[in-house]
Amino acid sequence: LGTGLPAGLFATFTGVGKSRRGRHSEGGNCAAKALFELGGWKRAPEVAAAQGYVGYWKIVGPFVNDGKNAGFTTVYPPETHEDNETYSADYRWEFGGGQGNRVLKLNWSDAATADVTGAVHVAAHMPVPVKNAVAYAKVDLEAESEGSVRAAVEVGRKLFQSIRVNGEEVAMLEETETDERALRHVALPLRKGKNRLLVKTSTSGGRWWLKMRLLDEKENRRASGLTFPLPQQPEPEDAPARP
Repeated sequence: LGTGLPAGLFATFTGVGKSRRGRHSEGGNCAAKALFELGGWKRAPEVAAAQGYVGYWKIVGPFVNDGKNAGFTTVYPPETHEDNETYSADYRWEFGGGQGNRVLKLNWSDAATADVTGAVHVAAHMPVPVKNAVAYAKVDLEAESEGSVRAAVEVGRKLFQSIRVNGEEVAMLEETETDERALRHVALPLRKGKNRLLVKTSTSGGRWWLKMRLLDEKENRRASGLTFPLPQQPEPEDAPARP
């Protein structure tokens, strides 16, 4: 994985199971929280990755949506041109006050988790306030061999998600009927080498988060043989010279 985590803690994390109901084992959860507290939020993507969570994405948005979630079935440019640096998108002001509509210039931005469970607050990475919106999140994973992993994806009310692997849609996850958050499990076919995950996510007024954990196909442990991208850490400052 190459996270730079202490070997003992990494071993603890890789053995951490997660039940179908999404509960951590007590030991692994405590270890994750302890390391997070020692390193602060800047270590959160590393701690999340060691447990199998994708804690670092590239995100772009918002694109137009409405209360009926029509934007989720609308094809926006990131679906057909994933690697463009800039996109144009209409923006509708939905909060009153007469600011009106305008055209936005959107770029992919870094979205790193500040949580040991890898949760990313999508709305917080939008450049403007949103209520009904569509966004895209992408990440490139390196797989040591061809095979399949199991993605545990958090779903919720007024939250819709489409997952693509290397350009092919593998799942469409609709909203839940209650406000309680839940997990859906999706098989992700991976080829040896680089694999692109693209998530189209939309909200029609609910809590807008993205949370995905990559597990072994059969066992409740972090999928092996995957390299997760991590944000670059700033170079440490040189210590001041002694007088």
